[in-house]
Amino acid sequence: MNQAQSVVPSGRPIGEGTNDSVLLAGGTPSGSDNEGGLFDFVELRAIVMRNIWLILGSVVTMLIVAAILTALTVPLFRAETTLQVDPQQANILDVEDVQADVQSRDTDQFLQTQIEILESRSIAEDVAEDLGLLDDNAFLLAMNRAAPSGEGDEAATQTNRTAAVVAAIMANRRVARVPDSQIVEIEFVSPSPRLSTEIANSLAENYIEDSLTRRFSVNNYAREFVGEQLAEARERLENSEKVLATYAQNAGIVTTARNAEGDSTGSLTGATIEQTNELLIRAKADRIEAEQAWQSARSSPALALPSVYQNPAITNLLRRRAELRGELAELNERYVDGAPEVQEVRAELAEIDREVSSISGSIKSSLRKEYEARLGRERELSQEVAELTGQQQGEQTRGVQYNILAREVATNRSLYDGLLQRFRELTASAGLTGNSITIVDEAQLPRNPFAPQPVRNMAIGLLVGLVLAGLLTMLREQIFNRVRTPEDIRRHLSVPLLSTIPKPHDGDMKAAMEENLSGVSEAFQTLTSILSLSSDTGAPRSMFITSGRSSEGKSTTAFAVAKYLARRGKRVLIVDADLRRPQMHRLVDSQNEVGLSDLLAGQTDTSSIVHSATEFNGLSYVTAGPIPPDPVDLLSSARLKAAIAEWREQFDHVIVDGPPVLGLSDALIISSNVDATVFALESGAWRPGQVKDMLRRLSNHANQLVGIVMTKFDAKSDGYAYYYQEYEYSYSER
Repeated sequence: MNQAQSVVPSGRPIGEGTNDSVLLAGGTPSGSDNEGGLFDFVELRAIVMRNIWLILGSVVTMLIVAAILTALTVPLFRAETTLQVDPQQANILDVEDVQADVQSRDTDQFLQTQIEILESRSIAEDVAEDLGLLDDNAFLLAMNRAAPSGEGDEAATQTNRTAAVVAAIMANRRVARVPDSQIVEIEFVSPSPRLSTEIANSLAENYIEDSLTRRFSVNNYAREFVGEQLAEARERLENSEKVLATYAQNAGIVTTARNAEGDSTGSLTGATIEQTNELLIRAKADRIEAEQAWQSARSSPALALPSVYQNPAITNLLRRRAELRGELAELNERYVDGAPEVQEVRAELAEIDREVSSISGSIKSSLRKEYEARLGRERELSQEVAELTGQQQGEQTRGVQYNILAREVATNRSLYDGLLQRFRELTASAGLTGNSITIVDEAQLPRNPFAPQPVRNMAIGLLVGLVLAGLLTMLREQIFNRVRTPEDIRRHLSVPLLSTIPKPHDGDMKAAMEENLSGVSEAFQTLTSILSLSSDTGAPRSMFITSGRSSEGKSTTAFAVAKYLARRGKRVLIVDADLRRPQMHRLVDSQNEVGLSDLLAGQTDTSSIVHSATEFNGLSYVTAGPIPPDPVDLLSSARLKAAIAEWREQFDHVIVDGPPVLGLSDALIISSNVDATVFALESGAWRPGQVKDMLRRLSNHANQLVGIVMTKFDAKSDGYAYYYQEYEYSYSER
């Protein structure tokens, strides 16, 4: 027998409960390693094998489509220009620009703004005009775009052409920033390598020109605005100066200095007072000095005054007088007192004394006069200071308004000077606008097209084909979800699997069953063994074998079980109760003349319809007989139950081959008159829900639903050839 036999614990009926630890013949243990895994690779492989042609067809179709699209695609050339966009503007002159430099935290925002400008319609229009793409339809034809018809207004046609050209440029250019850098890449794709290169470079050049133009416009506008403000400031300054001068003239105010706020810090009167006061101080000092000198000289002899001896004339006279006195002393020794020489010397001495006395008197008189003169000077200066002080006090009252006007003049002058300086800077930098955008690499003429890419397209086609195949496979599996394998029965149904009958390779089930060492024969022997071990008394005394519909192998299963039970020495009766499409007489090579329908109709007795199978010892059979007009009425009669009870007394086992469950009530009636019911299920014929409904109907009427026999199981066609390879087991001669 097949080595993977089903074993049922003795002493407990088959089908009691749903968790029997049974080795399903030809199946997997109920505790299979596949259960609970992340992926059921066996099921996945089976799905692939079941849908292998659908998968291959989808993949091949997509590959063919990819190949056709690749062959039909016009070669495209891509040119790339690289720019550096620096947020910090180059400062050509040492003057502050109108536009402030971008802070580092705003760099990303600045670069994104520049990219948006690059992608703007205005840049595309400048490129179209710069390269002369608006003159005719050649560019549109090269870009595989429809050119506007020449019908109608010429202006409207030109407008439509311009819009189409700009749209073509914008659709085929790409602007992107290199991550974590200030590099911006400009790409353009077209069927012409020359056109791609020219437009990529033109995009960069027009963007730079646009940036310079916008910056120059800003500076020019600022210069014009500052110029207007400068003219107004000049006018205000001139008016305020005129008002200040008029007021100073009317008020008689003459200023000598102003502070930073424009207030007067000195007037002519104040300066005069200051100078006069200094003179007065010096005059007082001179008067005091002269007064002291005079007081000393007035009570002293003239020759006792120091100033007399400091006079050179006095000094010379005194020295001469000393010489004459020396000569007189010598003459007195030589001459008499009255000698002419003596008289002459004495006369000269007297003259010298008179001159000394006269000069010293004059010096003393000069000290008094000098004192009087300095005293008068002091008085004059004191009077002048008093007059100027009074005059200044009046000026201070009038200077309040003067200072207000003067501050206004200073403010206007400061504003004017600032505007004048800024105007000069803007004028100097008007033609030297700095540019923060530079071309790193100009676009070069591409040698090879970048599209189509056959390898990439075929890879995409393969991927799309696999995805499509997966979707179609999932859809097909959902639409054609069937109970295909023993594992499906364990997963979806609560009825035990008794055995799995493989599908013969040549399709001849009867020949495969008669071959003792075939997989079919082994599977039926396994089923017979399981039924024999179902209880302490062996297989059920009366069994009903049915299916969901006809041609699922229920008759073959019933015949095989009866045959193998008979081979084991049992007296077995097989009854064909399918009164609609009887098949058993063909399996036993008999005529279907008189049978069960005659018995149920009361036209014969049980012994008249029982026949012995000549080829199988211990096997007897009852054919269905003529097909009645209403099989349900016959099967519902008490004669069926009485006949089965009588046959149970005569035979060890009574096996009933009945009609299918679906759409008929015949099977439900028969199942209630036997000990056990076996359900034959064709592999891949039913959805799980349909099988559950049929089993539920049987369970509601049958005395005992033993289990399921899976028939016509083809591991190869269902995709389980590797997993269920034991069904390929066969004997060979040495």
